[in-house]
Amino acid sequence: MFTYSLLNLAVMGVLVAIMLRWRAALPLRPLFVTVVALLFLTLVFDALIIYFDIVAYDPALMLPVRIINIPPEDFAYAIVAAVFMPYLSVLLNKNKVGDSSAYASQKNK
Repeated sequence: MFTYSLLNLAVMGVLVAIMLRWRAALPLRPLFVTVVALLFLTLVFDALIIYFDIVAYDPALMLPVRIINIPPEDFAYAIVAAVFMPYLSVLLNKNKVGDSSAYASQKNK
C-alpha cells in the first residue's frame, strides 16, 4: 500500500479545495521560479540524505518508482510548500502581492 502517496493526495486535495474556495491572485512567474528552485533543492539534498543513510524509507509504504534514489512523494512536499505558502500569505493579507505598503509601514517603525 502506498501510504505516503495517499497522504500526499489527501493533503493536496484539502489544499486545492481551500484554494478553490478562497481565490487569490498570485503572479505566475515568481511562483514557477520558486517551484523549480525548491524541486532542484529537493533533488540535491534528498539525494544526499538518502545516500548517506541519514533517512531511510519503508519501501512498502512508497511508490516503487525513484528519481535518482528519491521517492517522488518527496517532491510533492516541495510543490505544496512553494504554491500554498505564498497563497496562504496573500489569503491572510499578511503580504499583498504588488503592495509594498506593508514593508514601508514596518520600515518606518
